[in-house]
Amino acid sequence: MKVLVTGATGYIGGRLVPLLVDGGHQVRVLVRDPGRIAGRDWAGRVELAVGNVEDLASLGAACRGADAAYYLVHLMGSGRDFPERDRAAAHNFAAAAAGIGRVI
Repeated sequence: MKVLVTGATGYIGGRLVPLLVDGGHQVRVLVRDPGRIAGRDWAGRVELAVGNVEDLASLGAACRGADAAYYLVHLMGSGRDFPERDRAAAHNFAAAAAGIGRVI
């Protein structure tokens, strides 16, 4: 199964990714900064998609071909307008992931 993980650099995502890889899944991670996964033991075993949940085009590219997707992103700490931005990002993800069979 090809699985997309957003939020792979966070606490949960960083622990989920190696479990998925070890389980035999093809894993693609969406990251804004590829340097944030450098040094992780699973970094060389995943497909990297550089993008941002606030950018629908990069989300669409990251979702393409995925059988399942994890949305583990929040924008807290990104300013006073984080609730609106967080909501918009979630709507972007929902739109981009519309064809994916399993969304978590």
